[in-house]
Amino acid sequence: MGLANVLVIGSGGREHAIVCALLKNPEVDRVFVAPGNAGTSLMDRCTNVPCKIDDLTGILGTIARHNIRLTIIGPEAPIVAGLADVLRAHEHLVFAPGEAGAKLEASKIVAKEFMWRNNIPTAFAHFCSCNESAHKTLETVTFPIVVKADGLAAGKGVFICQNSAEANTVISNLFVNKTLGRAAQSVLIEEHLEGTEASLMVVTDGITAVPLLPARDHKRALEGDRGPNTGGMGAYAPTPDQSWLPETIKTIVLPTLSGLAQKYISYRGIIYFGLMLTEDGPKLLEYNCRFGDPETQVVLPLLQSSFYDLCYRAARGELSTLVPLRWSTGACVGVVLTSRGYPGPVDTGYSISIRPSGLLETMVFHGGTAIKEGRLVTAGGRVITAVGIGKNIAVARDTAYRLAEHITFEGRTYRRDIASV
Repeated sequence: MGLANVLVIGSGGREHAIVCALLKNPEVDRVFVAPGNAGTSLMDRCTNVPCKIDDLTGILGTIARHNIRLTIIGPEAPIVAGLADVLRAHEHLVFAPGEAGAKLEASKIVAKEFMWRNNIPTAFAHFCSCNESAHKTLETVTFPIVVKADGLAAGKGVFICQNSAEANTVISNLFVNKTLGRAAQSVLIEEHLEGTEASLMVVTDGITAVPLLPARDHKRALEGDRGPNTGGMGAYAPTPDQSWLPETIKTIVLPTLSGLAQKYISYRGIIYFGLMLTEDGPKLLEYNCRFGDPETQVVLPLLQSSFYDLCYRAARGELSTLVPLRWSTGACVGVVLTSRGYPGPVDTGYSISIRPSGLLETMVFHGGTAIKEGRLVTAGGRVITAVGIGKNIAVARDTAYRLAEHITFEGRTYRRDIASV
């Protein structure tokens, strides 16, 4: 059948990591990225396409023009909007769920009801659709609690509130000040679970589940897990303790696939399970319908098997024929370098310098970057993920931070305690 051309939709660090993983595979000829970033534009056998993630005409034209065999959709917005459904209707092979499956991420309320209906262990929650009902609900709960925006909020829609004053402020901001816009037309007020968080990404064709290495990310903006939630400030893989994995597969992953099948939803892509490992066992915090960011940047560098073959078989419904995945020994740590002010408004356009480090076992994944007038510049909040690989987490962490010091730009900010386990 010849070598494959692959199209990746997206422009972040996650998509850069996906491109790197694909290009390691002998089955792949070229990768096209729509729209991509500065990092993908500088790679051999990779071409950025000036096409927005919601430009259906441009995407279909790219698929036809470059004889694309497989499309991998990275960000949640086009997945939730049903891009995979449209591409499949045009008889294109896609690694991403359709709109029906993506509702597990599109709505926290839909996801919570799905968990309850399928007896998946999770936190108790109240649903509130207006300012008045939310404030009244706060009078009945025990703190701390978690307030979650129902819709997509780029990882910024979760608020841990220690007391009534904090919670009432959050509720007013969401409903009255509309700080998250349409994403917070409804909210969940959820019990706060105690434990350790973990991320498990599972590739599935709707029947077979293929777990990737478990990872752990750092969502809060400031060291010591303080400050507002972000899209992710860093991550590491694998988690040192994986004793919780068999129970998670039994009580969370398989019931999820069964629940989707009962609703006649054909799910071909990735399901991200955001977990809390409690004293009572693993409990599900959230679903995502796509690869995590920055978890992808620390999981895929450890994959020795063909990433293309994994996604191709999932898209075709043939995961049952996949041989077990092979992984590198050791660990991977990623530190996200952000623009000053993130997760709030940021200034962009600052020159980025990536000095030679001489470090082995490192990778630089671009996120919010661009090329302007021949210069590499910042173009977003999460700019670059500096990744180190080592025989254990301590070595990988040291390597990642040494690499980070060789990447500079005006307003560069990052946490100093990523992977401090």
